[in-house]
Formats: sequence, C-alpha cells, structure tokens
Amino acid sequence: MNGKILANLFFVFWLVLFAVGCANKTMENSRKQDLKKVSALNTELGFRYMQEREYDLANKKIEKALAANPKNSEAHNAMGLLKNVLGKPKAAESAFARAVELSDNGPAISNNYGQFLCQQGRYEEGIKYLNLAAMNPLNRDRSIPHLNLGKCYKELIDYKKAEFHLKKSLSFSTKNKNALIELANIMLAQGQLAAATSYFEQFTSSENHSALSLWVGYQLAAKREDLDSRDSFHLLLMRLFPDSPESQLIASEK
Repeated sequence: MNGKILANLFFVFWLVLFAVGCANKTMENSRKQDLKKVSALNTELGFRYMQEREYDLANKKIEKALAANPKNSEAHNAMGLLKNVLGKPKAAESAFARAVELSDNGPAISNNYGQFLCQQGRYEEGIKYLNLAAMNPLNRDRSIPHLNLGKCYKELIDYKKAEFHLKKSLSFSTKNKNALIELANIMLAQGQLAAATSYFEQFTSSENHSALSLWVGYQLAAKREDLDSRDSFHLLLMRLFPDSPESQLIASEK
C-alpha cells in the first residue's frame, strides 16, 4: 500500500471521526436544551401550585426543575419563595442567594431576596437588593421594588423615605393599590389624618379589604369617634384575619 493510499485512508478516517464527534456534540446540545425546557416547564408549574397553595406539589415540581437544570435561577427563586412560605428561612435564604448568583442580580430575583431580607429584620441588606431591582433598566415593573422599599423603610420608622418610595411605586403603576394603603398607614402614624383618609378612600374605592386596610380603617374611625364604623372594622378584621398582626394589635388594646 503506497503513501497516497494511506493518506487517503487517514483522511477518510479523520472525516468519520469528525462526523461522529459533531453528531455527538449535536446530540448533547439537544439533550441540554430539552432539559432546560423540562426545567422551565416544571418551574412554571411550581409557581402555579404555590399560587393555589398546593405546596407539596409545588415542591415536587421545583425539585424536578432543579434536577433537570441546577443552574436555573428561576427555579432557585421559586424554591426560595416556597421555603419562605413554609417558614424555613435558612433554606429560603440559601435558595435566594443561589438565584441571585446565577441571574447576576436579575430584577425580579433581587426584589424577592430583598423583600425576604426585610421580612427577616435585615433591613439594610434588604434595601441593597431592592434598590438593585428598582434601578435596573431591564425591570419592566419598578413599582414592586419601590413598594417593598417603602415597606422596609416603614419598619425602620424612616417615614420620609417610605413615603418617597411608595409614591414612586404609584408613579410607575397607579394600579398598585397596596402602595395606597401603605401610604395611608404611614400618614396615620404621623398624625396626618386628612392625607391618611384620602389614601384610604382611594384604596377602598377599587380594592377588597386586607388586614392592613381594616386596621387603618379601624384607627381612622376611632380618631373620628365614629364608634359604629370602628366596631365594624374591628369585627371584620377579627373574622377575616384572626391570626394577623393587626388583629393582635387590637386584641392588645382591649
């Protein structure tokens, strides 16, 4: 066998190896894409089950999502939200931190982590992440992190900054009624009854009551010495939200 034939055989052999390698790479890429789709679908299902308070099913779907793609930041975010709802703050923080790392401070994830930190009383840390979400130009709804910033500053008794962020939230979305009732609450805390009443009435014109709004309504009625309205808000709060912090506050007054 002469050199020319050997060279041709080697070339053919190289082409076969190259083709096999390309085919394997294509199959591997296809498999990775399929796993990412499986992960995304199960993450979405996990969110849906959480909304329906089917927490066991939500956990199974999110775990399946993470098994398919451990680098799915939204799946880690979903797990953080779920663990927080289930009262497991350490597991929630671990999941949120991983989500932030993988998403490079994506706005929705930064918002959720910041809100969680504020709920844990770690206000300065929470404000840091909420500001990242609020200032991110890719954030399609900045009203949410500004709302959470307002709530966080309220807990710090920094009403000036709380008011600023709550009004900023409304400037991005007039439909964000939670900002209205939070504004009513901080105005009431500062003794600004006219402003508190105005925000309260804007909230109640198009929104069902929450524990906070019933608490604000109760206080405003008490300030006006409208005993009938005060008692009505009291009864509604105790009936609809008996375990809320607001109900506990009224109980402590008795």
